[in-house]
Amino acid sequence: MRWDASSCASAKHSPLEQCVPFSAEGDDALLITTGYVATALLLAPLGLLTLEENMAQQKLSFVALLLCTARFLHAFYTSGLSAGHVPCVGEHWVDAIGVVIFNFAFCVTVPSWLNEKAQGVSVNRVFWTSTITSTLLYTAVGFLGGRAFANAPENMLSIMLSPRVALGTQLCGILFGVLIIGLGVPIFTVLMRYNLVNGGLCSEGWAHVWSSLLPWATAWMLYQGSVTLKLLTYSGLLLNGFIDFLMPGFVTLVSLGAAHRLVRCCRARSASTVAAVEDVDDRGREAVLAAEPQAAEPTPPPLHGSPIRPFPPLLQPFYFEIIAGMVVFLLVLLPIGFCLQVSDAS
Repeated sequence: MRWDASSCASAKHSPLEQCVPFSAEGDDALLITTGYVATALLLAPLGLLTLEENMAQQKLSFVALLLCTARFLHAFYTSGLSAGHVPCVGEHWVDAIGVVIFNFAFCVTVPSWLNEKAQGVSVNRVFWTSTITSTLLYTAVGFLGGRAFANAPENMLSIMLSPRVALGTQLCGILFGVLIIGLGVPIFTVLMRYNLVNGGLCSEGWAHVWSSLLPWATAWMLYQGSVTLKLLTYSGLLLNGFIDFLMPGFVTLVSLGAAHRLVRCCRARSASTVAAVEDVDDRGREAVLAAEPQAAEPTPPPLHGSPIRPFPPLLQPFYFEIIAGMVVFLLVLLPIGFCLQVSDAS
């Protein structure tokens, strides 16, 4: 089967500038393209290396990210920023919850990175700088792209590859897919292999099969239609939301003595309740006070034992409260997002 851009010119509701290759085959079609095979042959061998051996490719990817993003923002700005409209709440905002969580799920790479990083690298500086920078880039590209183009699609790269932008911007769109999205795949392949081997789940050979061979052999079945978007949405809510956000929060609360704080809070509440009962007789009051345990209150472990300070000194005294608030927020947000996603799909 062959495809060329002229097939979109005659397709109903498919103008050439928004043409998606093979979209006329339908969302349920299964096809494998020459581009996918070439991508697999180019990137799959990098998954056989270590994180340290992938450093040169990651530096190249970072430079390409800055240059391509700058080119995209320039293209948005020169277009006038007046064609599109960015509402406060979009029509498909439910999908955004899982996608945003997925995009910030880099914490799954933290343990392996900590083992590989140089001795003098500041953990806080790396994480705060990268998180703030990526958040600003996400926001700028999404907002300015929505303002620059009317009816902006879910995948902004489809515009960056279309005749609606200059040739240089189209070239950056191609490089973005290869050098940024593509070179990010081998990193997760390496991390998956590390986890499988270090966890004792399989041998090195089988780890290569599960982490590299199987994903590349099956991923081609997911990129037609909206399958990938739904996969990102559900995996972001169920897997990334729970494993990468909720569980680290729970572990942090336990390490900060959450159980001790809860016991102390319950005892304080019980003591205040006893003190408020003034109309009981002396014998009843003595019985209530005698029931109170007399053991010394446990104290949470000190925070100075950790070499990593995730918050600046101003917020450090509220470390426990901030983490607890984030956990409670996610416990409310994730179930709501999942229920809305299921109801929207039905």
